[in-house]
Amino acid sequence: MSATATSDPGPPPVVLPGRPLSALIQPVPRPPRPRPHKRKRPPTRPRKKRSPRTPQQIVRLGPAARLNLYRSGQLTREECVIWAARFPEEVPLLNGELPWIALRSADLD
Repeated sequence: MSATATSDPGPPPVVLPGRPLSALIQPVPRPPRPRPHKRKRPPTRPRKKRSPRTPQQIVRLGPAARLNLYRSGQLTREECVIWAARFPEEVPLLNGELPWIALRSADLD
């Protein structure tokens, strides 16, 4: 006896006259996804648009000019980081910490 297995082909495919089988397949509608909860932010004051300074421009400024820009709020956080990295002795400290970091900490006295 041979060891070939005969497989049962199953029932014959259903064919509708004049309509292809793909016409019967409909996409299943999905329920809408819930939107993630967004916390409403308080309104902020509009920022002044200006061209960002390059690190080279910050370095070319004098110590007094950098300090004046910082005190008047014209330096961005990135510019402050560049300033602190290049000239750490010029940056004023607040409780021994950089001011833009100290203002966000909970233990500010």
